[in-house]
Amino acid sequence: MDSFILLSLPQSYVKLANKAVRENKLKVASALYFKAAESALEAYKKTHDNEEKEYLEDFIRNNIDLARYYNPAKKEATVSKGKSNSKKEIKDITAFDIPSKTFEDVAGMQSIKKDIEKKIIWPVTDPEDYRKYVGGGCRGVIMYGPPGCGKTLLAKAAAGEANKSGSSVKFYKVDQSDIKNMYVGNSEQNMRNLFENAAKNQPAIIFFDEVDSLAGTRGKDLSGHRKDLANEFKSDFDDITDKTILVIGATNHPWNIDSAFVRPGRFEELIFVPPPDLEARAKILEIHTKGREIDNEIDFNKLAGLTKGYSGADLEKICKDAGLLAYERKRNNSENSKINYSDFLKGIEKTKPSLKQWCAEVKDQMIDGRYPDKRVLRKGISEEFKVILDVVDQLEDIF
Repeated sequence: MDSFILLSLPQSYVKLANKAVRENKLKVASALYFKAAESALEAYKKTHDNEEKEYLEDFIRNNIDLARYYNPAKKEATVSKGKSNSKKEIKDITAFDIPSKTFEDVAGMQSIKKDIEKKIIWPVTDPEDYRKYVGGGCRGVIMYGPPGCGKTLLAKAAAGEANKSGSSVKFYKVDQSDIKNMYVGNSEQNMRNLFENAAKNQPAIIFFDEVDSLAGTRGKDLSGHRKDLANEFKSDFDDITDKTILVIGATNHPWNIDSAFVRPGRFEELIFVPPPDLEARAKILEIHTKGREIDNEIDFNKLAGLTKGYSGADLEKICKDAGLLAYERKRNNSENSKINYSDFLKGIEKTKPSLKQWCAEVKDQMIDGRYPDKRVLRKGISEEFKVILDVVDQLEDIF
């Protein structure tokens, strides 16, 4: 949806409100700013584009601020159905999981698992001795790499692996929608509630998916509300020094994370999670067909050789599509109802590698377009992220 169309009506209310301010009709201006926020909220409900949603969130917050400024009596008002109290919009983040998945459920990545054991599991399962030898435990880890390649699964498996020692590590999986709220102060309160709850239930791992949306690079275009949320995030991070809490962030675009977060004491470790190699792809296919009605003659290594450039999520979909074909035959009373090689081939043909679009995005965001004949990183992008470009080159050769 075009951003001009989204904001055409809200902007018209803003123009009228600005005019009312100039004429010193402050209550009228307040009502019009609320109207602008209300109409933007309707546009917010209709779009599925994340950038448009983020822009609209800022627009709504800014106009609510203006409405309250010019009519302080309406401080507790909100635009949700016109009468609800903004305090009700504060989410109580208390749900946690105690994962049962372990490293056995994660295909390949042996060196990464060893890295995670040192940086995530040891500080959580043996904090006292860890401090005696290493000092303060690692407080934050960024897992970065292409989408659908196991960052979330690795984080859950790390918690599950820790629980094998009887530590009972609580796992909080947090999406940006769990934190972000269009009403002033609520996003910060959500973040605070999360860390406070984790402190009550330590040892705990807090996992932020798409962490760059919460800890993004600061800039002139960053609204006051997003800066407030980032500052709250940093403050809560700093308060867990003496607690057995580890924060894991996952991102497909690590260069978008503010440098104030990527430093000792916050996200001090970076772990690259690459696309699955041949051995890992074979194992992923095996894991996702475990316990299913599958032909005994299936050679997973052979199938893995046909899926170069596929993510773990792509492989899971292939298994589901293959199983559905076999299940359809069973419902039609076919004698050949097991999942066979032909089913997998059809699943592979149907599923295109999802990483192709990510490769294009990476090159667009990482490489300075002024140097078409020489690959030069854009300003502010760390040299250590060049490993991503190496992966992109390998994937593009396949595509």
